[in-house]
Amino acid sequence: MKEQLVIVPKSSFKDGSRSSLRDLAERAQFTNLARGKFDREDEIREGNFVFRGIEGPDALAIALENTRNVSAGIIFGADVLEEARLQAGEYGFSPSVTKLLPLNAGQCSLNILAPVENPVQKPSDLTDRRIFTSFPHLLDKLLQEWGINARVRRTKGADTRVKEARAENNDLNTAAFEIVGSGETARINCLQIVRNEAFYPNVGVADLSNIQTDLFVTNVQTISASSRAALQMLGSEIESALEQNLFVTFTFHVPASEVRKFEDLGMSGPTISRVLTRDGSELSSLMIAVPAAEEMATNHELARRGVKDPLVSPLMRGKKGRSSEVYKVLPFTNEQP
Repeated sequence: MKEQLVIVPKSSFKDGSRSSLRDLAERAQFTNLARGKFDREDEIREGNFVFRGIEGPDALAIALENTRNVSAGIIFGADVLEEARLQAGEYGFSPSVTKLLPLNAGQCSLNILAPVENPVQKPSDLTDRRIFTSFPHLLDKLLQEWGINARVRRTKGADTRVKEARAENNDLNTAAFEIVGSGETARINCLQIVRNEAFYPNVGVADLSNIQTDLFVTNVQTISASSRAALQMLGSEIESALEQNLFVTFTFHVPASEVRKFEDLGMSGPTISRVLTRDGSELSSLMIAVPAAEEMATNHELARRGVKDPLVSPLMRGKKGRSSEVYKVLPFTNEQP
């Protein structure tokens, strides 16, 4: 099978990174990617996949331009991806990007941040302000939606630029358009986080109120049979490694006459097998599978019901089969290789 290109944020897979994407790659058994050993070309090969590490929307826009005639997988935040897609429009084409699988990683939002001394109560309060951002194309779309004319200034560290304008020039006619996680940094810098005061629309693949990193595919309408098969495999393996698809199994013994007392446990109920006891007593061995997040509660419940010394398996990945989200976007076809 031809190697399949997948574009990833390099910083999330470098040595020392504590990114949830790196943990996800480890669970999905993409060990080379999880270890972040990029070569001089910023590429990691794993099986039939080439993972290309890049940084920021500028580089991603060029990557979209370079792969305009093929289908590539993209694991990136929707904010960076949509900024890159809009920037690519300046190069004369509009990349086709489709979400293949939600990863729910790195959840945050893109918000206007304003000096608390000059707060924003409604979008028109931004008229003629200098707004600093590293997402100028997304900001332009937002301002168009609001019908506002403002002075967009492209820069990294947008919130810092607002702080500097306040300190150096007593300039409060500024704002930032920036990623917000917990909001602690904004509060420390005396910046208002504009949330309920304004409506933030979806822009392309980016929901500005709920930014997250997902798995995307480009040019799905013209995808080749080999790329379809490769991205089906990639997506289904990653899907099985998501936290909601991780399970543990409990195995324990109970008197055969009491097995019905445990029929409510597990995914569809316990798997039951007979125990060949040395003393001739009738025991049944029960095995139940539960989501990994429920391990502690399940252990407590088994103790409450009088089960002694249950055994717990290591984490297992639950496979979705044909019900996978991936196959809804990339269904099987007669052209499968």
